[in-house]
Amino acid sequence: MEEAETDTLVNNLLVQIVGLHRYPLRVRQHPRCRLYIASEVYMTAKPEFVINKKNISMIVIEDKHIKSKNLIPTKCYGEAQLAAEMLACGNENMLRIASQTGAILDQTIFAVRAVSTYFTFYKTVIPKGYWKEIGYGLPRKGSIIIKRWPEEMHPSGGLDIAEPSGRQNVLEAFFKMRKQLLQ
Repeated sequence: MEEAETDTLVNNLLVQIVGLHRYPLRVRQHPRCRLYIASEVYMTAKPEFVINKKNISMIVIEDKHIKSKNLIPTKCYGEAQLAAEMLACGNENMLRIASQTGAILDQTIFAVRAVSTYFTFYKTVIPKGYWKEIGYGLPRKGSIIIKRWPEEMHPSGGLDIAEPSGRQNVLEAFFKMRKQLLQ
């Protein structure tokens, strides 16, 4: 699948089919997300798509080619980078909410990785205590767990949207995330 085709597929899924660009939701393309540790920018990420609603975020990361040099076992198939992007997105959302309300809240982050026609879904809940700890440096007590579905780590172990059963599972997963965003 060509790069432009993957972009179009994911954009159409988010906007046209799942309706994530209808009020009160908004799809942002390539927003800058920064992770601050001890008040210093630790890393910057630019996920392909981000949707935020209150303390829930969803990011979509694309890797156009199944044979990408980033998707190798020694690089954990790109999942360390994905985890960092989830943290950066959650950090941006937490800071936005804190500046508006003065409160630091738990952040629920959904992530979708699209590699060619294969989709893998991730979810984590980052507790407010973790954000407070990260404000002083790398966390020493707090940790987070990121769940993956399907569980297979290799990108081709994801749900293949080109197959009818994979397509149904992908659409159901997107609609479940949309429902959570709208609650």
